[in-house]
Amino acid sequence: IVWIAYFVFFFLFSATMLFYGFWANGWFGGPQADLPESEYQPPQTFVERIRTCCGSCLACCRSCTSGHLCFWSMLLLAQVIVLLMFIISLVICLITGIQAFFGAGCSKIYLIGDAEVCSAVLGIFKVFLKTFGFEEPIEDTCFQKNLLTCKIIRDSVFHTAIFVIIGALLASVFSFQMLLDSAIKHERARCARIWEEEGFDKKSPPRITKALISSASRPTTLDSRHRPKSLIDIEGTTLISHVLRQLYRGGIQHIIFVVSHNGDAIREELQVCVQNLRQLRLEVIDLSQNYQGFYAASLLAAGEHCFADVGSPKKSKCHG
Repeated sequence: IVWIAYFVFFFLFSATMLFYGFWANGWFGGPQADLPESEYQPPQTFVERIRTCCGSCLACCRSCTSGHLCFWSMLLLAQVIVLLMFIISLVICLITGIQAFFGAGCSKIYLIGDAEVCSAVLGIFKVFLKTFGFEEPIEDTCFQKNLLTCKIIRDSVFHTAIFVIIGALLASVFSFQMLLDSAIKHERARCARIWEEEGFDKKSPPRITKALISSASRPTTLDSRHRPKSLIDIEGTTLISHVLRQLYRGGIQHIIFVVSHNGDAIREELQVCVQNLRQLRLEVIDLSQNYQGFYAASLLAAGEHCFADVGSPKKSKCHG
């Protein structure tokens, strides 16, 4: 009964994880976004009122089971269960090894290991014991009465020992891998819900066409030629030109560039890049007038400077 309960439990456990994998990939309804209802419609029929009442009573349970805390708690519990299954697998391997040891040890006892020797011994007993006998012939008595203990152990153990050991260890490894895959599926389903709530299509992610680059380095961040490090040579061109070309090839059409000290040299290089990339829209924000106030927040504040007029920073636009 214990082994039946063991295998039934892990069959249900594996089937549940398999169902969750299909559900997270969109089968059986798939993950749905929790979109707010536009207008509340009160129940009209008796069945709708009963359904609303049951839904209100189970609202806390529903929000708990759909939360991330519940999932990760169950996943940690499942890891403990898989650990117990691995320990049980080691115990099964140990028991199988002991049986194999006994089977190999009693192979020298020919009386309970060889059918001919067993039949000969029973024939000797029948000679001086007149009442000794069975309904079956003596030649078949050892097989019918299961007297060949060593042969039974040897045949049953050696044929199944390899399968039991390999199967038990693989079951533990695959179960742990199934938990990791379930965690991946959960995060994928969570992202699908977020995308759907934001109004994006899950199969076509939003296209990024704008990028923000900051070269507002400190005055001492210069190379050996006393130039900003953003103008160092890389692959036959400057670092700025290389980065802009890569962004442009990736579909970026609008780039906001933040400069501070040595902004004139960087701006000249940007002008050359704009002439080569005709469809690129480049916007330069100069923070050199108020370097101390804008350096720390240049990346965060640059977006606001692009869409609002700011008094202290000097802003210029270059259109290709």
